[in-house]
Amino acid sequence: MAGILLVAFLSLAFGTTEGASGPSWSYGESDGPGHWESAYPNCGLTRQSPINLPNSQDMVYNSDLKPFMLKGFKNPQDYKLKILNNGHTVQVNVEEGDLTVEGGGLPGRFKTAQFHFHWGSDNMRGSEHLSDGSSYPMELHVVNYNEKYGSLSNAASKEGDGLAVLGFFFVISDEENSGLRTMLNKFNDVKTKEAKTELTGFSIESMLPLAVGNPDHFYRYSGSLTTPPCYESVVWTIFENTISISEQQMAMFRKLLEDNLTNGTHVIVNNFRPVQPLGERQVMRSFELNSASNIHLSSLALFLFLVCFI
Repeated sequence: MAGILLVAFLSLAFGTTEGASGPSWSYGESDGPGHWESAYPNCGLTRQSPINLPNSQDMVYNSDLKPFMLKGFKNPQDYKLKILNNGHTVQVNVEEGDLTVEGGGLPGRFKTAQFHFHWGSDNMRGSEHLSDGSSYPMELHVVNYNEKYGSLSNAASKEGDGLAVLGFFFVISDEENSGLRTMLNKFNDVKTKEAKTELTGFSIESMLPLAVGNPDHFYRYSGSLTTPPCYESVVWTIFENTISISEQQMAMFRKLLEDNLTNGTHVIVNNFRPVQPLGERQVMRSFELNSASNIHLSSLALFLFLVCFI
């Protein structure tokens, strides 16, 4: 639900300050990802996120990864949202409402706490996860906590099943995404760090690509928060379906500022952590490969076999 930004994610979610949560961090050179481990030891562990998702042929099919059940996301009148700029990203907190995520092979029912974005300075980069080595211009993380722990703060450090984050890649489209319009109209109100305001009339469901294509096609692995303190508490789900966004809409993200000066020049861009080693972890997929892919693989295997023995 994660990437974000975890001291920012934890501190803003619970009303504490970044300083109270730990040393400062950023995506820059002096205290960027290469230095996080010195202040936050978890960032140097072996089950870190994000990762490079391998080709689906190299993933393991898991029949237990059934369709998700998302409840409470559709009607804006059923929940209260607040949008804010925390200096690392734009984040939307769920302040009231009963938004839940279950199914999808998750270990329990999870309550939605917030969502946020990671993006690049151009369309060639921006997503935290890569797909078979390729990057996307932006990635959405919907952060959810296991309801058995009672709160986001309690769940954040629970290894293995504390959090469930739903990730979606963005692709550039010639047409504007109308589902994003209400949120983007608030960006002028949260242009600077620490600025926040209510986000009314925004349907979270309208932003998610779960009504078209193959909504039940997703990838699963165990990992961590992608920002300090990098707790290894996240069940990650990355969906195959992507979200469209126009060039003009994408440009609005790149105008947000990482400081609190209205005439500042330090824009928020490239707020993504480099991919981390997969190690011995497996990445699973929720779907079987189609017959055409299987035929192709079988033909390739036969060809290689014959080559070896000719």
